[in-house]
Amino acid sequence: VWAFAKIASRYPRHLLITYVTLFCISNLILFNLLNWAGVPVAIMGIVFFIWIGMFNLLIPAQFWGFANDIYSEAEGKRLFPMIAFGASLGAVVGPLVAKRIVPSLGSYGMMLITSGVLVLCILMTWIIHRRDVRDDNAAAAAVGTPKVKEQPLDKSGGFRLISKSRYLLFIALIMGLYNFINSMGETIFTIIQQRVALRALGTAATGSVELQNYLSQAFASYQSLGNIIGLVIQLFLVSRIFRWVGISGALLFLPVIALGGYGYAMFGASLVLVRAIKSAEN
Repeated sequence: VWAFAKIASRYPRHLLITYVTLFCISNLILFNLLNWAGVPVAIMGIVFFIWIGMFNLLIPAQFWGFANDIYSEAEGKRLFPMIAFGASLGAVVGPLVAKRIVPSLGSYGMMLITSGVLVLCILMTWIIHRRDVRDDNAAAAAVGTPKVKEQPLDKSGGFRLISKSRYLLFIALIMGLYNFINSMGETIFTIIQQRVALRALGTAATGSVELQNYLSQAFASYQSLGNIIGLVIQLFLVSRIFRWVGISGALLFLPVIALGGYGYAMFGASLVLVRAIKSAEN
Protein backbone atom coordinates (compact mmCIF):
# COMPACT_ATOMS: atom_id res chain seq x y z
CA VAL A 1 0.00 0.00 0.00
CA TRP A 2 2.85 2.37 0.85
CA ALA A 3 4.60 1.69 -2.47
CA PHE A 4 1.33 2.07 -4.38
CA ALA A 5 0.68 5.45 -2.69
CA LYS A 6 4.14 6.66 -3.76
CA ILE A 7 3.54 5.61 -7.37
CA ALA A 8 -0.02 7.00 -7.37
CA SER A 9 1.25 10.42 -6.28
CA ARG A 10 3.39 10.69 -9.42
CA TYR A 11 1.08 9.63 -12.24
CA PRO A 12 -2.48 10.57 -13.32
CA ARG A 13 -5.11 7.85 -12.95
CA HIS A 14 -5.05 6.45 -16.51
CA LEU A 15 -1.26 6.05 -16.48
CA LEU A 16 -1.35 4.62 -12.95
CA ILE A 17 -3.90 1.98 -13.97
CA THR A 18 -1.91 1.22 -17.14
CA TYR A 19 1.42 0.75 -15.33
CA VAL A 20 -0.03 -1.35 -12.51
CA THR A 21 -1.94 -3.57 -14.96
CA LEU A 22 1.10 -3.98 -17.22
CA PHE A 23 3.10 -5.00 -14.16
CA CYS A 24 0.52 -7.71 -13.40
CA ILE A 25 0.61 -8.88 -17.04
CA SER A 26 4.41 -9.12 -16.90
CA ASN A 27 4.10 -11.27 -13.76
CA LEU A 28 1.74 -13.70 -15.50
CA ILE A 29 4.13 -13.99 -18.45
CA LEU A 30 7.00 -14.50 -16.00
CA PHE A 31 5.14 -17.41 -14.36
CA ASN A 32 4.94 -19.07 -17.79
CA LEU A 33 8.65 -18.53 -18.39
CA LEU A 34 9.50 -20.00 -14.97
CA ASN A 35 7.34 -23.01 -15.76
CA TRP A 36 9.11 -23.53 -19.09
CA ALA A 37 12.45 -23.20 -17.24
CA GLY A 38 11.46 -26.12 -15.03
CA VAL A 39 11.01 -24.35 -11.68
CA PRO A 40 9.51 -26.91 -9.22
CA VAL A 41 5.74 -26.81 -8.76
CA ALA A 42 6.11 -26.53 -4.96
CA ILE A 43 8.03 -23.25 -5.26
CA MET A 44 5.73 -21.90 -7.98
CA GLY A 45 2.68 -22.74 -5.87
CA ILE A 46 3.88 -20.72 -2.87
CA VAL A 47 4.87 -17.71 -4.97
CA PHE A 48 1.65 -17.77 -7.00
CA PHE A 49 -0.49 -18.13 -3.85
CA ILE A 50 1.03 -14.94 -2.39
CA TRP A 51 0.85 -13.14 -5.73
CA ILE A 52 -2.80 -14.01 -6.45
CA GLY A 53 -3.79 -12.75 -2.99
CA MET A 54 -2.36 -9.32 -3.80
CA PHE A 55 -3.67 -9.35 -7.38
CA ASN A 56 -7.22 -10.17 -6.27
CA LEU A 57 -7.24 -7.13 -3.99
CA LEU A 58 -5.27 -4.68 -6.12
CA ILE A 59 -7.11 -4.96 -9.45
CA PRO A 60 -10.70 -4.72 -8.07
CA ALA A 61 -9.69 -1.88 -5.71
CA GLN A 62 -8.11 -0.07 -8.65
CA PHE A 63 -11.28 -0.56 -10.70
CA TRP A 64 -13.61 0.75 -7.97
CA GLY A 65 -11.32 3.72 -7.34
CA PHE A 66 -11.53 4.55 -11.04
CA ALA A 67 -15.33 4.15 -11.07
CA ASN A 68 -15.65 6.30 -7.94
CA ASP A 69 -13.58 9.01 -9.59
CA ILE A 70 -15.76 9.04 -12.72
CA TYR A 71 -19.27 8.99 -11.26
CA SER A 72 -20.93 11.34 -8.82
CA GLU A 73 -22.55 10.02 -5.64
CA ALA A 74 -26.01 10.06 -7.23
CA GLU A 75 -24.74 8.28 -10.35
CA GLY A 76 -22.85 5.77 -8.22
CA LYS A 77 -25.95 4.84 -6.21
CA ARG A 78 -27.76 4.16 -9.48
CA LEU A 79 -24.99 2.43 -11.44
CA PHE A 80 -22.77 0.62 -8.90
CA PRO A 81 -25.36 -2.07 -8.07
CA MET A 82 -25.58 -2.93 -11.78
CA ILE A 83 -21.78 -3.00 -12.08
CA ALA A 84 -21.55 -5.21 -8.98
CA PHE A 85 -24.17 -7.53 -10.46
CA GLY A 86 -22.08 -7.76 -13.63
CA ALA A 87 -19.06 -8.68 -11.52
CA SER A 88 -21.04 -11.37 -9.70
CA LEU A 89 -22.39 -12.73 -12.98
CA GLY A 90 -18.87 -12.85 -14.39
CA ALA A 91 -17.72 -14.69 -11.26
CA VAL A 92 -20.37 -17.35 -11.97
CA VAL A 93 -19.69 -17.69 -15.70
CA GLY A 94 -15.88 -17.39 -15.48
CA PRO A 95 -15.16 -20.64 -13.62
CA LEU A 96 -17.58 -22.53 -15.89
CA VAL A 97 -15.67 -21.28 -18.93
CA ALA A 98 -12.35 -22.07 -17.25
CA LYS A 99 -13.49 -25.60 -16.47
CA ARG A 100 -14.04 -26.24 -20.19
CA ILE A 101 -10.82 -24.75 -21.54
CA VAL A 102 -8.34 -25.77 -18.81
CA PRO A 103 -7.97 -29.33 -20.26
CA SER A 104 -6.76 -27.91 -23.58
CA LEU A 105 -4.82 -24.83 -22.39
CA GLY A 106 -3.65 -25.89 -18.93
CA SER A 107 -3.23 -23.67 -15.88
CA TYR A 108 -0.43 -21.62 -17.41
CA GLY A 109 -2.37 -21.12 -20.62
CA MET A 110 -5.15 -19.62 -18.47
CA MET A 111 -2.63 -17.06 -17.20
CA LEU A 112 -2.00 -15.94 -20.79
CA ILE A 113 -5.77 -15.69 -21.37
CA THR A 114 -5.96 -13.47 -18.28
CA SER A 115 -3.14 -11.32 -19.68
CA GLY A 116 -5.17 -10.76 -22.85
CA VAL A 117 -8.24 -9.75 -20.81
CA LEU A 118 -6.11 -7.26 -18.83
CA VAL A 119 -4.82 -5.70 -22.07
CA LEU A 120 -8.46 -5.09 -23.09
CA CYS A 121 -9.07 -3.50 -19.69
CA ILE A 122 -6.20 -1.06 -20.30
CA LEU A 123 -7.66 -0.05 -23.67
CA MET A 124 -11.12 0.50 -22.17
CA THR A 125 -9.59 2.53 -19.31
CA TRP A 126 -8.00 4.96 -21.78
CA ILE A 127 -11.22 5.31 -23.78
CA ILE A 128 -13.29 5.98 -20.64
CA HIS A 129 -10.70 8.36 -19.19
CA ARG A 130 -10.46 10.47 -22.33
CA ARG A 131 -14.23 10.66 -22.66
CA ASP A 132 -14.61 11.68 -19.01
CA VAL A 133 -11.90 14.36 -19.17
CA ARG A 134 -13.31 15.72 -22.43
CA ASP A 135 -16.79 16.04 -20.95
CA ASP A 136 -15.50 17.65 -17.75
CA ASN A 137 -13.30 20.12 -19.58
CA ALA A 138 -16.14 21.13 -21.88
CA ALA A 139 -18.42 21.74 -18.90
CA ALA A 140 -15.77 23.65 -16.90
CA ALA A 141 -14.27 25.70 -19.75
CA ALA A 142 -16.42 28.74 -18.98
CA VAL A 143 -15.23 29.04 -15.36
CA GLY A 144 -11.63 27.93 -15.88
CA THR A 145 -11.72 24.84 -13.63
CA PRO A 146 -8.31 23.05 -13.56
CA LYS A 147 -8.00 19.55 -15.01
CA VAL A 148 -8.26 17.77 -11.68
CA LYS A 149 -8.69 14.33 -13.19
CA GLU A 150 -5.39 14.71 -15.05
CA GLN A 151 -3.54 15.13 -11.72
CA PRO A 152 -1.91 12.40 -9.60
CA LEU A 153 -3.47 11.23 -6.33
CA ASP A 154 -2.58 12.56 -2.89
CA LYS A 155 0.57 11.16 -1.24
CA SER A 156 -1.08 10.26 2.07
CA GLY A 157 -1.93 6.66 1.15
CA GLY A 158 -4.40 4.16 2.55
CA PHE A 159 -2.70 3.39 5.89
CA ARG A 160 -2.79 7.00 7.03
CA LEU A 161 -6.44 7.30 6.03
CA ILE A 162 -7.36 4.19 8.04
CA SER A 163 -5.35 5.24 11.10
CA LYS A 164 -7.30 8.52 11.34
CA SER A 165 -10.69 6.81 11.57
CA ARG A 166 -11.72 4.33 14.30
CA TYR A 167 -14.54 3.14 12.05
CA LEU A 168 -12.21 2.33 9.14
CA LEU A 169 -9.64 0.85 11.53
CA PHE A 170 -12.16 -1.60 13.01
CA ILE A 171 -13.46 -2.46 9.53
CA ALA A 172 -9.86 -3.23 8.53
CA LEU A 173 -9.39 -5.44 11.62
CA ILE A 174 -12.63 -7.30 10.87
CA MET A 175 -11.52 -7.87 7.28
CA GLY A 176 -8.11 -9.06 8.47
CA LEU A 177 -9.69 -11.55 10.88
CA TYR A 178 -12.18 -12.68 8.23
CA ASN A 179 -9.42 -13.27 5.67
CA PHE A 180 -7.38 -15.25 8.20
CA ILE A 181 -10.34 -17.54 8.93
CA ASN A 182 -11.24 -17.81 5.26
CA SER A 183 -7.65 -18.65 4.24
CA MET A 184 -7.44 -21.36 6.91
CA GLY A 185 -10.66 -22.86 5.53
CA GLU A 186 -9.30 -22.67 1.98
CA THR A 187 -6.19 -24.51 3.14
CA ILE A 188 -8.28 -27.27 4.72
CA PHE A 189 -10.38 -27.57 1.55
CA THR A 190 -7.29 -27.64 -0.68
CA ILE A 191 -5.61 -30.40 1.35
CA ILE A 192 -8.75 -32.57 1.21
CA GLN A 193 -9.22 -31.87 -2.51
CA GLN A 194 -5.61 -32.84 -3.25
CA ARG A 195 -6.01 -36.12 -1.34
CA VAL A 196 -9.14 -36.95 -3.31
CA ALA A 197 -7.36 -36.07 -6.58
CA LEU A 198 -4.39 -38.31 -5.76
CA ARG A 199 -6.72 -41.20 -4.92
CA ALA A 200 -8.44 -40.72 -8.28
CA LEU A 201 -5.26 -40.34 -10.37
CA GLY A 202 -2.80 -42.35 -8.28
CA THR A 203 0.15 -41.11 -6.22
CA ALA A 204 2.36 -41.19 -9.33
CA ALA A 205 0.46 -38.13 -10.58
CA THR A 206 2.00 -35.89 -7.88
CA GLY A 207 3.23 -32.68 -9.52
CA SER A 208 1.97 -33.73 -12.97
CA VAL A 209 0.04 -31.66 -15.49
CA GLU A 210 -2.88 -34.10 -15.14
CA LEU A 211 -3.11 -33.31 -11.41
CA GLN A 212 -2.93 -29.57 -12.07
CA ASN A 213 -5.75 -29.78 -14.62
CA TYR A 214 -7.83 -32.02 -12.34
CA LEU A 215 -7.49 -29.55 -9.46
CA SER A 216 -8.16 -26.55 -11.73
CA GLN A 217 -11.44 -28.10 -12.89
CA ALA A 218 -12.39 -29.07 -9.33
CA PHE A 219 -11.76 -25.57 -8.01
CA ALA A 220 -13.65 -24.05 -10.95
CA SER A 221 -16.71 -26.09 -9.96
CA TYR A 222 -16.29 -25.10 -6.31
CA GLN A 223 -15.93 -21.40 -7.13
CA SER A 224 -18.95 -21.53 -9.44
CA LEU A 225 -21.07 -22.93 -6.62
CA GLY A 226 -20.00 -20.19 -4.21
CA ASN A 227 -20.54 -17.48 -6.81
CA ILE A 228 -24.01 -18.77 -7.74
CA ILE A 229 -25.00 -18.70 -4.06
CA GLY A 230 -23.57 -15.18 -3.77
CA LEU A 231 -25.44 -14.00 -6.86
CA VAL A 232 -28.77 -15.30 -5.55
CA ILE A 233 -28.15 -13.69 -2.13
CA GLN A 234 -27.16 -10.41 -3.77
CA LEU A 235 -30.30 -10.35 -5.91
CA PHE A 236 -32.93 -11.44 -3.40
CA LEU A 237 -31.63 -11.21 0.19
CA VAL A 238 -29.09 -8.42 0.75
CA SER A 239 -31.48 -5.48 0.59
CA ARG A 240 -33.99 -7.30 2.82
CA ILE A 241 -31.33 -8.27 5.36
CA PHE A 242 -30.18 -4.65 5.65
CA ARG A 243 -33.77 -3.49 5.97
CA TRP A 244 -34.65 -6.08 8.62
CA VAL A 245 -31.56 -6.12 10.87
CA GLY A 246 -29.39 -3.22 9.64
CA ILE A 247 -25.65 -3.24 9.00
CA SER A 248 -24.76 -4.30 12.56
CA GLY A 249 -27.04 -7.33 12.29
CA ALA A 250 -25.80 -8.17 8.79
CA LEU A 251 -22.22 -8.28 10.10
CA LEU A 252 -23.21 -11.23 12.33
CA PHE A 253 -24.20 -13.49 9.43
CA LEU A 254 -20.62 -14.43 8.48
CA PRO A 255 -19.47 -15.33 12.03
CA VAL A 256 -22.57 -17.50 12.51
CA ILE A 257 -21.98 -19.33 9.20
CA ALA A 258 -18.26 -19.80 9.91
CA LEU A 259 -18.74 -20.90 13.53
CA GLY A 260 -21.54 -23.30 12.66
CA GLY A 261 -19.83 -24.70 9.57
CA TYR A 262 -16.37 -25.27 11.03
CA GLY A 263 -17.87 -26.45 14.31
CA TYR A 264 -19.83 -29.09 12.43
CA ALA A 265 -16.74 -30.02 10.38
CA MET A 266 -14.84 -30.90 13.58
CA PHE A 267 -16.85 -34.11 13.74
CA GLY A 268 -15.56 -35.27 10.34
CA ALA A 269 -14.47 -33.13 7.39
CA SER A 270 -15.39 -34.85 4.13
CA LEU A 271 -14.79 -33.13 0.79
CA VAL A 272 -18.52 -32.63 0.20
CA LEU A 273 -19.04 -31.12 3.67
CA VAL A 274 -16.07 -28.71 3.54
CA ARG A 275 -17.01 -27.68 0.00
CA ALA A 276 -20.53 -26.80 1.18
CA ILE A 277 -19.19 -24.89 4.21
CA LYS A 278 -16.67 -22.93 2.16
CA SER A 279 -19.22 -22.13 -0.55
CA ALA A 280 -21.64 -20.77 2.06
CA GLU A 281 -18.87 -18.78 3.76
CA ASN A 282 -17.55 -17.29 0.52
